[in-house]
Amino acid sequence: MIRRWLSPLNDLGMQLLTLYLLIIIPAIIILFGFDQLAGQQIQANVKANDLSLARAIALETDLSISQSMRAVEGLSQHSGVLRGDKKQMEEVFSTFLRTRPDVNLIYRLDSKGKMLYHYPSGENPTIGEDFSFRDYYKRALQSKEPLVSKGRISPTTNQAVATTVMPMWDGDNFLGIVATNIKLASLSETLGEIVSTYNPEDGFDIVILDANAKIIAYPDSTFLLENGENLLP
Repeated sequence: MIRRWLSPLNDLGMQLLTLYLLIIIPAIIILFGFDQLAGQQIQANVKANDLSLARAIALETDLSISQSMRAVEGLSQHSGVLRGDKKQMEEVFSTFLRTRPDVNLIYRLDSKGKMLYHYPSGENPTIGEDFSFRDYYKRALQSKEPLVSKGRISPTTNQAVATTVMPMWDGDNFLGIVATNIKLASLSETLGEIVSTYNPEDGFDIVILDANAKIIAYPDSTFLLENGENLLP
């Protein structure tokens, strides 16, 4: 969803029309027709630019998520992660986290959905807690491919996140999952940088919604995880 409005004062077509009305009467009809064409061309250019930007943002977001899914798939192949070896997971997860500033938590749930280990441990450790109620865990029970969760507030970090999840199997034996929490604030910062390149008078706005129409990226991060309808005028 991309929203953009043009202020009438900045509409070149309207400015041209005002100028043309000062010209002799016989020319008004011709010039009005030209002005209409100019206005249509401007609107077409604006729509084309917005569409190109929308596609670029969608591709960038998809690339970021795809990279996270490949990364979590790679983590699932590490022997220490498969075995649930906490010492080895600490080494692997800490190294991974140093290279991914958009990720704030990496964790391993066992086959029953209990938190086996997470890095960093943080101020609110949730090791041993049951997360089998999570939608992504239930989906992992039916999949052998990486997946992405809906947006939510993580109880471990108290931040808005989306999770990339890799189910781990030994044949038909479910071993649990390894997952990374992506900070939704990072996506919002990217959108904020894009919006800052436009004049405030343009009324340019960008928002990314998840499958439940919840806001997962918006320049004003206080709106994260609210219903997308809250942004409608």
